[in-house]
Amino acid sequence: MSVEDVWRETTDRERRILVEELVENIAIFPDHLEVSITGAPKMNVTLQEVGLTGGLPSRGVGG
Repeated sequence: MSVEDVWRETTDRERRILVEELVENIAIFPDHLEVSITGAPKMNVTLQEVGLTGGLPSRGVGG
């Protein structure tokens, strides 16, 4: 059974559990994400690959 098959058959709650068990860390950088998955090398993912645009506004004190 492929990962796609399993994903299709799971509920939202089950998907969340799977992700929580597999994803060790997500580091956020200005131009990409660094994703650590259990048992795999870190992956660099562009913001565009996950539907993000970057350029989050920074806020000062009281902003």
